[in-house]
Amino acid sequence: MRDRPPKTVLSEVGGRFFAGRGSRLPLDDSAFDLLAVDELDDLRWYLERYLEAPLGPAANRAAGVEARFSRWRARLAEVVPGAASPGRRQLVVSSGSASVLAQPWELLTAQGDDQAPFGAGVVRTLRTFSAGRPITAAALRVLVMIARPEGLEAVPSTAILRPLFKIFDAEAGRVRVHVADPPTLESFAALLETAVTRRVPYHLVYLDVHGGHHVRENGVAGGYVVLEDDDWRRTHVSAEVLAAMIARSGVRAVVLNACQSALVAPPWPTDAAVATALMNAGVPAVVGMTARAQPKAASTFLQAMTTAFLEGIPLSEAVEAGRAALRADPVRVGKLGPQELADWLVPVMYASGDVTFRPSRRIRSAAREPARPSLDMLPSIAIGRDEEITAIGHAFRKRRCVVLQGVRGSGRSCLAFLYAAWFRRTRTPNSTATVSTQVGAIEGEGVDDLVAWVVDHLTTHDSLLVWDDADAAIRAGQGPLLADMAERLESAGRGRLLIVANALTLPEHHATVLQVAGLDAVAADQYVSEFAAARADASPDQTNRLLNVLQRLPGPMEAVLPWLGRLPEHPLRYLDGVGDISLLRLPGHPLHRAFTVDVLGVLGGYGHDERLMLRLITVANGMADANTLAHLSALPDCGQPWAGTTIEGWQAILTRLCRDGLAAPTGIPEVVSVHPALRFTLLADWASETPDAFAREYAALRLRRIRVLSGIAAQLLARFDHADIAAVTATALLSHTVDECLEDALKLRHLAEAHILLTLLDRLYDRIASPAAREKIRGLARRVLGHTGHLPGSPERDALARRTITMAARDRLLDQDWDEATLLLDTCDDVGVPTADDPGMAFLRGRIAEERGRLTEARDRYEQVLRLHKDSAEARFHLANVDYALHLASGDQALLTMAERLYRELLAEYEPRRDNHGQATCWYQLSRVAELRGDHRQALRFAERARSFYLRAGDSIGMTLCSLQVGHALRLAGRYTSAAMHYRTALERSQQEQDRATMCRALGALAGVLYQDDPAAALDCLVRAAGMYHTFPDEALPELQRDLAWFAGAAGWDAVDEAWRRANGRGVPEHVREALNVAAAEQ
Repeated sequence: MRDRPPKTVLSEVGGRFFAGRGSRLPLDDSAFDLLAVDELDDLRWYLERYLEAPLGPAANRAAGVEARFSRWRARLAEVVPGAASPGRRQLVVSSGSASVLAQPWELLTAQGDDQAPFGAGVVRTLRTFSAGRPITAAALRVLVMIARPEGLEAVPSTAILRPLFKIFDAEAGRVRVHVADPPTLESFAALLETAVTRRVPYHLVYLDVHGGHHVRENGVAGGYVVLEDDDWRRTHVSAEVLAAMIARSGVRAVVLNACQSALVAPPWPTDAAVATALMNAGVPAVVGMTARAQPKAASTFLQAMTTAFLEGIPLSEAVEAGRAALRADPVRVGKLGPQELADWLVPVMYASGDVTFRPSRRIRSAAREPARPSLDMLPSIAIGRDEEITAIGHAFRKRRCVVLQGVRGSGRSCLAFLYAAWFRRTRTPNSTATVSTQVGAIEGEGVDDLVAWVVDHLTTHDSLLVWDDADAAIRAGQGPLLADMAERLESAGRGRLLIVANALTLPEHHATVLQVAGLDAVAADQYVSEFAAARADASPDQTNRLLNVLQRLPGPMEAVLPWLGRLPEHPLRYLDGVGDISLLRLPGHPLHRAFTVDVLGVLGGYGHDERLMLRLITVANGMADANTLAHLSALPDCGQPWAGTTIEGWQAILTRLCRDGLAAPTGIPEVVSVHPALRFTLLADWASETPDAFAREYAALRLRRIRVLSGIAAQLLARFDHADIAAVTATALLSHTVDECLEDALKLRHLAEAHILLTLLDRLYDRIASPAAREKIRGLARRVLGHTGHLPGSPERDALARRTITMAARDRLLDQDWDEATLLLDTCDDVGVPTADDPGMAFLRGRIAEERGRLTEARDRYEQVLRLHKDSAEARFHLANVDYALHLASGDQALLTMAERLYRELLAEYEPRRDNHGQATCWYQLSRVAELRGDHRQALRFAERARSFYLRAGDSIGMTLCSLQVGHALRLAGRYTSAAMHYRTALERSQQEQDRATMCRALGALAGVLYQDDPAAALDCLVRAAGMYHTFPDEALPELQRDLAWFAGAAGWDAVDEAWRRANGRGVPEHVREALNVAAAEQ
């Protein structure tokens, strides 16, 4: 049974404040420094209004509010006993004063990275607060109501609670959910009354509605919620009416995702809020919002809070778990894009008694029925479509027949089945049916029979029927038949019909027609998040570029998403290889028109001087860049007629080319994709007009291109060092031109320029990290060595050779070919290239030593790198990793301290640069350090931060490791059920990514936490892990041994021997037994 945290109770009676056994202080006493009304107004503005326009004065005001958090925290801490010392305690504020209840006491639950004084949360009460009576039932009974009345700007109905339903689905045997449909006061009251009559009252109520305060006719301020009436219009329900209805139904707790539902602020009375009205009416616990909650914040909070509550954690502490999830991921989507907001202060709890869920008997999750084949038609990555799902629900409030129209490929079928899945989840399990009339699906049946079946089904069943691709069954002249079907459904039907069609016409008074467009920016963002999580090779820059592409291509999903999925490598190739016509011969694609234009015919409309201007574009391979063209025009020997043309001038020229179909925009104003035939047409025109001078003039132009592009490359490299996504994108777009320019530089022995161009391409392909990019690195290395291997020694040649050999050796490291990588590095000595002062060479030798388990040698190499290049973040990170590994081997705490210091230094550098991946890796490593020190709270907090940054970075492997690390922190805290859930997540992800090391670790860790409840399943996990154990190199074993040691400690050596024998035909080898014993002793 979980230990309850100690409580500190603050009471205010008769205008005096009482804390513990201390003295009573008047509210106006200087020792009790409450936030004034104007300060509370500033805080409310920050939480509710800042993201509407986070610019200029508003941004300055918001920064000022955030800066005052620490001062406000200190002022509130002065009157709370023990607030100066950290601990897992709970603060209970008992008062009848709005001035006291309005204070942001939640500031005392978090204080930087240090343990907070009240880490178990804050509870407000109007009287006393007790442990309360636990919910002891076979299953938690939950009632949900989602109201989105017509004409009221609102978050889509599925956006916040759909993730919550996934949690309920996973706990199908322990949670029973009903949804109030329609979301009217009468429907809600009927469900509550029926539950009481049947003696199975609801335990928990979730209200996802609008809320607020207003002054009533009697001049008294009061809270309200907004529900719907039978005609989908808004109806205001006062706090008192709602409270009385819920209180007499025996509900134990209410969760209000409603704006200002828990806002208590002077001069309003304390019972003006919906939350306090519920509490006064007798509801034991209420969770509400003190301000308008951002949709993402509300969803994150509710998921974390509900998960913790279902694990048996008291609701007051579960609320703090939700608040911690908001602190770990502060990024919200405002009207001007993503912004950080400290809105973890918004959710609060009012209670007279705590609420805990304790199932009366052990119930395994109910076996899930296999999904119907029709609902399995959802794509592997389902786009959210929250607004469209809400629109369909609203349409069904008016008509029983809804038609989804749109061109093929716009996502109509996907949307229909997404709505069907939501409909079934929020109603009874058998409330949906589907019929597909795609070609061949109804062979042997006429449309008359099919329509008759539809009408018969929906007049006898209260369900949803999805009729997909209805056009395939409809012939000319059958409109009256369908109109009659819609009329009969409207007059006598019980169910609902959702039709997917291209241009089906039905009378407006019998059916509602909704037009389905393609992806919008929000859906594209959701797709990119899913894409990044599902693909191991998705880097931050790639996913950002993909997001940009999808937002510019909101057309049919058939012409965008499947095309991206069919690509043999990451979609960044879309940007890098636009010159490959075969990839873009796709009807509906925006660039398709550019490849079907008659180039000669279009050029005929240009004047002679204009065609001479366009000759400069012949040095662009696939992409034309206004910046490069302007630099070429600025050279003193560039010639006419393009001399002196500015970037703006070239942008105008490129815009005209796009308008005429000779180029296509790429999303970057200065860069366009040039028609593949344009370059060769211009060259042919040039050669025919001046045959004698063409070769000389064109060669001179390519020589000038070397000078210009090497200068631009140097600028781009400087921006690479600051994680500038735009620089990566620009390099990807120009990579074909840069590659061609590099070849020219090598042939002409412009080695200094070749070195800069090669370095830029190396950095780009190393960033992409796809198989095709690695092949390009190998090709570059071969080409450069072929050009320079026979040249005499010089500083330029040596620098180019070191860069080339470093590229090749790094590629060998990715294949774990340490011997070949070492031979390549030794090649420098063979050709007389000095390497003693080269930090890149020293770093690679350190990596080889680290991977081979020679940790002391690796440490020396990394220190050598830092002597040569003290700002090398990569070397410091690997030095910290080596110190961490040496600590595991020796137990030397000094090494662990040094590793922690390095991680924190790197974190301080990555944060201002918004380097999501860098911050993620540092937080992950700091979580592992905290785990080694036995601090499960910091380990969990740091792991959650790491996961949020890995999510922003689109690093699915990192997110998998974080799932494993979160499991370790929960295991350390004794929360084995939660730990098992995260281990299973890590296992599933590692299987998808074919990451055997993480898979084996997850299996070993899962075995340890499952053993007490399910020994057979635990043993199966260990058998799988034991079968993979011998395939890992020595340097990977310490982490694996620590995970397996948990099982050894829980189950004993007989079980471990049995698992090893089943996997490998023999018992645990002695050296493995010794290693596991050491790991178990460390834990």
